[in-house]
Amino acid sequence: MSGPQRRLAWQLTVACVGLATLCLLLAAAPLFIGNRRHYVSRATARFERELRLRHEELLAAAARDDRETLDQLCEALNVDYQGRVSLIAADGTIYADSMSARCRERARAECIPAIREERARMLERTQPLNDTVAIRLPVRLDPLGPMTVRLALPIQPVREEMRRMGQWLLATAVLVLVAAVFAAVLVARRIARPVEQMTRLAERIAEGDLEGPPPAVAGTGEIARLAQALAAMQNGLRQNMNDLRRERQQALAIVAAMTDGVLALHADGRILFANTAAAELLGTALAAGSSLAEAAIPEAVRELANGVLVSQAPRETVLGNELCGERLLGVAGTPVAADPGGAVLVFRDITEARRAASLGRELVANASHELRTPIAIVESSADTLLAAGDELPADLREFAEIISRNCRRMAGLVCETLELSKLESGWGQRPEPLDLAELAARAVEQCRPMAVAKGLELTLAAPAPAPVQGMASQLGSALRNLIENAIHYTPAGGRVDVVASLGETHAECVVGDTGPGIPETDHNRIFERFYRGDYAAQLRAEGSGLGLAIVRRVAELHGGSASVASAPGQGSRFTLRIPRL
Repeated sequence: MSGPQRRLAWQLTVACVGLATLCLLLAAAPLFIGNRRHYVSRATARFERELRLRHEELLAAAARDDRETLDQLCEALNVDYQGRVSLIAADGTIYADSMSARCRERARAECIPAIREERARMLERTQPLNDTVAIRLPVRLDPLGPMTVRLALPIQPVREEMRRMGQWLLATAVLVLVAAVFAAVLVARRIARPVEQMTRLAERIAEGDLEGPPPAVAGTGEIARLAQALAAMQNGLRQNMNDLRRERQQALAIVAAMTDGVLALHADGRILFANTAAAELLGTALAAGSSLAEAAIPEAVRELANGVLVSQAPRETVLGNELCGERLLGVAGTPVAADPGGAVLVFRDITEARRAASLGRELVANASHELRTPIAIVESSADTLLAAGDELPADLREFAEIISRNCRRMAGLVCETLELSKLESGWGQRPEPLDLAELAARAVEQCRPMAVAKGLELTLAAPAPAPVQGMASQLGSALRNLIENAIHYTPAGGRVDVVASLGETHAECVVGDTGPGIPETDHNRIFERFYRGDYAAQLRAEGSGLGLAIVRRVAELHGGSASVASAPGQGSRFTLRIPRL
């Protein structure tokens, strides 16, 4: 057996021998104690029977005050015990004793008077009894009164019997220990070898080696079942590890083949992984295990990564100047929620996308600009025909009105398209301090004729100035679009309320109406360009679908937001919120 097997076998052997020894000790102690108690109780019962049998003789000798006869009776009671029987008075004086009778029988005749004299002196005091067990029985001997018969039972016979029993137990213990050692060796051989095999297998599994042979243990016992379970666990772990390796290789292959750059960071800023596209887009090598602080990357990327790691919130930025013709690189950072945390940065070259978007905006702007002239010519021609008065037939007048109305609609669409393209290209002007309440009042006055023509009540509440930083033309356009939108969708007899107020961080303008309301499913889409919900189609309301898109873009350019609160049948409340000065 190997070293670990020998240690386990030795431990099992010591345990078996110790258990057998403990069992023998636990069995021997009660046996010795019980043997002595049995000896004393048996002697007590027999002595009590003999005392009853000789009670009459004791009474007769006591009546005559014949102490020699009492001594002889004590000796007769002591014959079977080879001890000492004494008759003790109530005051503790020994009145008769078996030892005195033995002494008289063995002494010469001339010595008897001296023995009697010495006996008288001895009976006056209590004699100590050593190495005996005292058995005391009460007896009444008139006229001597109550007395005690004491048997000093020697314990030497018990010791002899216990010695013989000890020898027998010792021999038995030797045989038991030999058998225990033999059994322990057999058990150790059957247990130690498979346990050691399973231990070596578990150690290999802990070290990551899952290819070792499983333990070969035959049978259906607990050890065999444990070995089978360990072998099954090894197979399961090997399969899981193979699956994980395969999935990891697939994931790495997919990430490595991406055209977008991917950079994974540890919570402490170390680089865990970077694909080839990330290194190419950043123009530097990104070695796994190196610190991001030491990498030769743009400072904006480093700041974004540190911000994501610290705040555990997504962040985005764009590197490069489009006006200078530089390459634009979009960077998106996302935190990793798993312990111990980290972040993933994704880099994408958005130069062509921005160029395409810019070209698209220019195309729309140019097309819209070019459409203004023909639309104006068609509209003026229709208006000229309508100015002919009664000379124009009724059917031609109807067609001319349709042409004029749709030309005005197309002209409005072209203007809004040009305005939105201008907003998407940037500020275009320098911002200046403005009063949002004053801008709201101007917008209300500009839209009042439209409200009066439709039979609506248009009100304004602006109790105090609402200073903001922005561009008057853009904010005015956004406010007019909100008010016109409310007028379009509010039926005749309704009302539109405009409220401008100043909060702790923002100034806001709320435009409420008593229109049909907007379903919640459309709340997130009504600010998209050209989107018209089902409610607008049912009402056949006129409009280009760009007004709310302009409002949202103006709010974004001013660092604010645009939102809506509405429900079907309860009207709508649009809020334009701009940071206050």
